[in-house]
Amino acid sequence: EVGASPILMSDTDLGFGFGAIGSFTRFGSNYDPFRWQVQAVTFLTLKSTGDGVEPIFQDHFVKLDLPGLMDGDLRLTLNAGFARHSNTGYYGLGNDSRDLGPEDPSRYQYDRIYPQLVGRARIKLTGPFALMLGSSLTANWIEPYEGSKLAEDLTSNDAALKDYLRGTTNHVSFLVDAGLLWDSRNHDL
Repeated sequence: EVGASPILMSDTDLGFGFGAIGSFTRFGSNYDPFRWQVQAVTFLTLKSTGDGVEPIFQDHFVKLDLPGLMDGDLRLTLNAGFARHSNTGYYGLGNDSRDLGPEDPSRYQYDRIYPQLVGRARIKLTGPFALMLGSSLTANWIEPYEGSKLAEDLTSNDAALKDYLRGTTNHVSFLVDAGLLWDSRNHDL
């Protein structure tokens, strides 16, 4: 089966958003809820700024869902995506951080671009319990705007302040996660 739907939203911080979600699902008589599914999402927001209309947030991904492996005891999901958030907020560190008024909004913002790969496995244990295992690999490109508070703090002579600003250079993060899931629903769709 093929399915598709538009996405529309509006938000004072992100502007007007639009996109689409689509899926292609293969059903099978011995598979619950389906044999496999490929889902794709594309989403973008635009906001009016002093320089015209600009893209503020975007998120695009493709996900493969395989729920019926090992006689239904194993579910794998694989996700590849790209996101960009052009008005991520940074007001400084500590209790004195705050929005200081009607200055240029980019003074308290930075641009973050982050493509990501995610893989997760759900393994049935007994009854409503399952073991969740996963990992993700994310590239983070952090771009402070010229004259922004973050750019100012990154070039500060205060060694303690600069030490607290970890993760503000371009980097890759690899995360591993695990958990115990309790799902008492009669189906998972």
